[in-house]
Amino acid sequence: MITRKGIAPIARLLIRTLIPLPWFRTVPRGDHMSELLEGRQRLAATESHVELQTRADHLRRVNHSTCCACGGTGGFGLSFDITGPASVEGAFECAERWQGYDGVLHGGVICLLLDAAMTHCGFALRREVMTGDMSVRFLHPVPIGETVCVRAAANDCVGPLQRIQAQILLGERVMARAVGRFVDRSLVQLPMEKSC
Repeated sequence: MITRKGIAPIARLLIRTLIPLPWFRTVPRGDHMSELLEGRQRLAATESHVELQTRADHLRRVNHSTCCACGGTGGFGLSFDITGPASVEGAFECAERWQGYDGVLHGGVICLLLDAAMTHCGFALRREVMTGDMSVRFLHPVPIGETVCVRAAANDCVGPLQRIQAQILLGERVMARAVGRFVDRSLVQLPMEKSC
């Protein structure tokens, strides 16, 4: 006979088997995490623009300095400015080396731009976040040789997940947009062994 205490480990095992999220640690129950994140948003709203930008830049430099999108050495060289307590904006020059089809920015680069902007939105909220999932809509081809604006803004918090939206604009025209759910980096457990 299985007792109540014996069911919990079996249930956890079944859930992990049916819904494999090996990178996700157990998080506090209830609204504790939501309250914590909402508190961070309220705190960020009270800080000056300079304080917000300084904190975001510090978070990026400390644990994100080797990022291929915004790190200091090589890569895409992205830089984002905080435009509000939960929003960022940056510019990207669509150089010929980033094209897919002739004259058009590669779709993978578009995804990278949107993801990087949403990650920096987390920095604006005083959080180091990692992408849980992201849905992208490619609305128009992004032409090579143009400079586009990349924007992101945080929306709601559901448990440990922060919902963030981003868009790429050419002038006033939205070329691509994304919605992502991001999890606090402190809750992510990276694999210990390499499988390949």
